[in-house]
Amino acid sequence: MTFKKIIYSLIIIIGFAMTSLSLAIFVLPSWKELNSFQAEPEVKGATKITLEFWGLWDNTDDWQEIIDRYQEKKHYFEGKEFEVKINYFKKTPATYEQDLREAFEKNRAPDIFMVHQNWLPRYLDHLEPLPNDNISQENYQLVSYENLVEDYPSQLINDVIYLFPSREGLGVGNKPPNTPSTLSQERSNYQIYALPLYSDSLALFYNKDIFEKAEIEAPPATWKEFKEVIKKLTRLDRKGNFIQAGAAIGGGQNINRSGDLLALLIMQSGAEVINRNLEVDINKEMAIKTSEGSVKREAGKAAIKFYTDFADSDSEFYTWNGEQKNSIDAFANGEAAMMFNYQYQTKNLLVKNPELNYGIAPMIQIENSVPINFSNYWLPAVKKNKASDTFKGVERLAWNFLSFASQPENVKLYLESTGKAAARKDLIAEQIKSNNHTGIFASQTTSARSFYRPDDQIDFILTEMVDEINNNREDWEEVVDGSVEEIEKVLGN
Repeated sequence: MTFKKIIYSLIIIIGFAMTSLSLAIFVLPSWKELNSFQAEPEVKGATKITLEFWGLWDNTDDWQEIIDRYQEKKHYFEGKEFEVKINYFKKTPATYEQDLREAFEKNRAPDIFMVHQNWLPRYLDHLEPLPNDNISQENYQLVSYENLVEDYPSQLINDVIYLFPSREGLGVGNKPPNTPSTLSQERSNYQIYALPLYSDSLALFYNKDIFEKAEIEAPPATWKEFKEVIKKLTRLDRKGNFIQAGAAIGGGQNINRSGDLLALLIMQSGAEVINRNLEVDINKEMAIKTSEGSVKREAGKAAIKFYTDFADSDSEFYTWNGEQKNSIDAFANGEAAMMFNYQYQTKNLLVKNPELNYGIAPMIQIENSVPINFSNYWLPAVKKNKASDTFKGVERLAWNFLSFASQPENVKLYLESTGKAAARKDLIAEQIKSNNHTGIFASQTTSARSFYRPDDQIDFILTEMVDEINNNREDWEEVVDGSVEEIEKVLGN
């Protein structure tokens, strides 16, 4: 090979090498960039979580807008993003608790479910309390204990708080005193197990047409006025059969929520059905404050006597007996001028008699006394997952949703859709200004309370006691004492 050919071959080789190097520089990333690209973690989307929510009386539409608002937001927990979907199911009241118990037995219980205020003790082992570590991050917020004390009446708070950490032998003695100041001071000792979204309480339902015909201008506000109105409204035929009952009161089985009405009278008289020490107060003598000073008397028995006198044919206030229809049907048909019931019965009355012309007035009180009302409502609670569950954030996300739902702008949607009375103080004030039926129930929220009922059997005992007294008036006090013993057995179990 000549020298010129050698030089020519070298030029070709060098040119090819330079072209390859240029392509590497302009087309491919640098080695450093390549290493950096390979080291980047794989990009992952949000983890999808589905929460199952069991309701009882509310339709899906009552919750849908709140659910949609929540699902649109981004949710983070422990540095991870979650896409939360909530499926709401309306359950059948007649089989609800049975369905709930079976779901827990099969480990298929919903993440969120409605629980009656009286059911909390029996389900406490299945419930996850509101986390008390005050976590409040952007897009992940929980209602705080301080918010609860500030935003809700003390009695509603008292309904949802139980002593922590012990859940065994839970009783009223494990409950905090019913004062916001004490609750604040003892914050570390108690756990919150549910959030109140609405309230309901007993009120007076009255037939406007019957009142107008009897020339009664306004519904009674005190029990003294009530007895006088009863005499004007009760009508009997010559055989002593009722043509028109003045009010559905005095009976047991045929009066809807008769146990609640009787319990309210006992409370208004100064006694308790069951006190904080798990003692039955119905037949005990106690000191009652009156305008003339402190007087000792059996306040519970006095209330029972007052109640059952309305079903005593020898009483001048006789207005009911065991032959009457169910109280709701009697009122809906215009056969009873008054009844005592909860706001949720307004929908039932609309179905039974759309043309019924009735009004609702505040619950009747003892004259010149501090108002005492009787509450009855349901609350959403969060299921406690098993210790073996791999992801521990489901409960927190469930509580995050309830915290979101309880915000004023969101819970207002719920109240407007359902027509229920508010539980929050700020919304209570708004509803009272509306001057309608809902405002009446809202105005009673701060004075409404119940009593410790760990078992529904207590309601049955009270109802049966009333009917037994009405069938055996001579031994009515013995009947009361016997019922107290039955209640004590239930509490002992």
